[in-house]
Amino acid sequence: MPTPLFLRPSHSQQIQFRGAFTTAKLGAMLESGQFTTEETAMRHLIFAFALSTIASTAFAADHAVKIAGMKFVPASIELASGDTVTFTNADAAPHTATAKDGAFDTGRLAKGESKQVTVAAAGEHPFVCKIHPMMKGTVTAK
Repeated sequence: MPTPLFLRPSHSQQIQFRGAFTTAKLGAMLESGQFTTEETAMRHLIFAFALSTIASTAFAADHAVKIAGMKFVPASIELASGDTVTFTNADAAPHTATAKDGAFDTGRLAKGESKQVTVAAAGEHPFVCKIHPMMKGTVTAK
């Protein structure tokens, strides 16, 4: 049985997925008899694509920091690079959460407002409220 056009190795440069799984490999596996039908081959291709999509987005986590009583709660958190932090202001006064190294800045948050920031760089990122500089915290990204 001839290999369908969309599975031929010559098309592997047009369609590639994360990792080493390509249509060229799928075509070679089909030709070698590793897959018994084109339908089975397509199921593996769809599964590989779905898995690569899920893997690229599933590992980022969201962490929460509440601003209450003129404090950041918790004042220190550890997370992975690429994770997000949602700062929520529960005080009547406006606040910011501004990293001293410029890694993130929520801008001014009024009571009840939230802002999500992504901590891209690894390292220790001390932050303050620009309006109330005695309010301090630290985000440590690994």
